[in-house]
Amino acid sequence: MDTVRLRSPYISEELAELVEAECTKRLGIDMRTGNVLWEITTGDLKGSYDNRIAVVVKRKEWKADRNAKRQGGKAATVMMDCPPYIEVEASVHKLLLGHNIYGGTEDFVLCCRYLLQTIEQGLGITLPGGYYGDYERHWQVKRIDFSYVFHMEAGMEAIEQFFYLMRNAYYGRRNAETYGLNGLRFNASTTVLKFYHKGPEFRKHDMSRLVRAGVFSQSHAFELLQLATDLLRVEVEIKPRKMRYDFDKTHHGTDPWIKDITPEYLRSVYETEVSRVMKEGKKAGDVVRDALDVEDRLRAMYPSGRAGVLFNAYVRMAQFGIQKYKSAVPKRTFYRHMKELKEAGVSVQLTGEVNLEEVSGIAEPVLPKDFQPLRDDPRRLGDADPEIIKLAADMNKKRATAQKKDFRIRTEAQKDAVNSQTHYSLPF
Repeated sequence: MDTVRLRSPYISEELAELVEAECTKRLGIDMRTGNVLWEITTGDLKGSYDNRIAVVVKRKEWKADRNAKRQGGKAATVMMDCPPYIEVEASVHKLLLGHNIYGGTEDFVLCCRYLLQTIEQGLGITLPGGYYGDYERHWQVKRIDFSYVFHMEAGMEAIEQFFYLMRNAYYGRRNAETYGLNGLRFNASTTVLKFYHKGPEFRKHDMSRLVRAGVFSQSHAFELLQLATDLLRVEVEIKPRKMRYDFDKTHHGTDPWIKDITPEYLRSVYETEVSRVMKEGKKAGDVVRDALDVEDRLRAMYPSGRAGVLFNAYVRMAQFGIQKYKSAVPKRTFYRHMKELKEAGVSVQLTGEVNLEEVSGIAEPVLPKDFQPLRDDPRRLGDADPEIIKLAADMNKKRATAQKKDFRIRTEAQKDAVNSQTHYSLPF
């Protein structure tokens, strides 16, 4: 988990004014070291790399207006006044560990509880659902950034080869935004899929800030940079429109609650989005990318004539890109070829002729032939940091204690209510 954006239920005007007064600017500082642990702001974050916590009180929201019709006769969505509510946004990974290089967790509920508890402690207030630690049934989800990080033994050279081979990457109905040999991005109204080299991103946005704020020493920051130089990060930003569509059966077009977002859901969205770009149908050990291996695989699976047609399609896609091949053949032909290549486990992305010395300065391929940026790839860094594991245990223990206290209070209140009732004797 990285950046999340949450929305509270409607709150009272008194609480809204209190939040606005308290969070003009707050800092969490470790008094022993002087390190800045967190910072709260009332403005929007600059981007997913921003390390601050945004806490914003809003009094307007998008609603369907039946009086304003759009094309097709449906009600238009307009910005309208509403009771106050709170939106919070932050990189929970950075909040937990100070950085978002490795060691995060897939436990979305844990991340949201920690974020909201940090805000409560910083502002000295109780947020909706906070009295008993039951945030997941009160707060709705507006954005999730979910990512996996892959360690490349060959380091920067392998990552540069990856981006060079992905230069013609294709995602239907999305434009690819390339950033040299460091990044690739596909943006849409439902999700944003990002591949990027973690080293340059960490050096640009985080390294100097962490040293300046005293979060890490200069030497520790350089150790993190050295690790980040060997990491390829793949991230999926899930937008409200995607979540409303996925949970429509249970929420009827509204945003899901925190409790609805499970690790299984996040993994499913991630793998679906990445697979739409990689166009590979089999697990890493069964995927072939080299031309000779591709020809052997196709001849083993299909009749000679069919294998020749598919190999020709593979060569043209590898050389000129999937999008150009799609525009050169009938639509039905393109999708049939893609389906059959995918069933054979043939990769049409991380393949093609490469001038390796131009790309990375070495004359041999160092990107592993079986690499797939999916969860089961052995290069994925997947172990949660011990601090997060301990935090999860402590938070679950505190929540269980609060729920027991809540149950005892409600039970005693019910008994008092029954005992205080006046009993009348009936006349028959």
